Amino acid sequence: MRRTIFVALAGLLFAFTFFYVFAWPSTMSSRSKLSDTIGFDKVVPGELLYAGLGPFSIVGRRDMTVVTVKLNDPSVGIELLETRVDLFAGGVGLGVARGTDPLSAGIERLPRAPNYVLRSADEGGFYVAFKVLSRGTFRFRGIEVTYQTGWLTRSVVLGPTVTVTARS
Repeated sequence: MRRTIFVALAGLLFAFTFFYVFAWPSTMSSRSKLSDTIGFDKVVPGELLYAGLGPFSIVGRRDMTVVTVKLNDPSVGIELLETRVDLFAGGVGLGVARGTDPLSAGIERLPRAPNYVLRSADEGGFYVAFKVLSRGTFRFRGIEVTYQTGWLTRSVVLGPTVTVTARS
């Protein structure tokens, strides 16, 4: 009886160790709050805008692939154009920019987010390029990043909230 219990416990220990070493998924940890706000004022409808969202860090041993990035709870009238990954080691840092700012050239050189592979211990943020389509005040509450790590697909919301005031 004791031998059976010992063998069962040893088997469970082996299975957990194997799962932890080879199959335990990584996670994307957000260090931003949706209650924080960044914004644009006196925007012309159709003007290209960039907002840096995050930061994030990858926790775990496995690489992860960014599947999709979408605006979280956007106002009607905001059009998402593209998303890019900025790893702090060689990126431009997080911030806001308009299409004519010098920072926008650095953002355009960053890799696109969908299908980008993040490595264990990577840290960075995402830049979203978007425009508003009409006059008014618009917002979105960060972005929702869906990623795949090993056999598991997860989503995380990164802030801050972005507000835009557009005039004609």
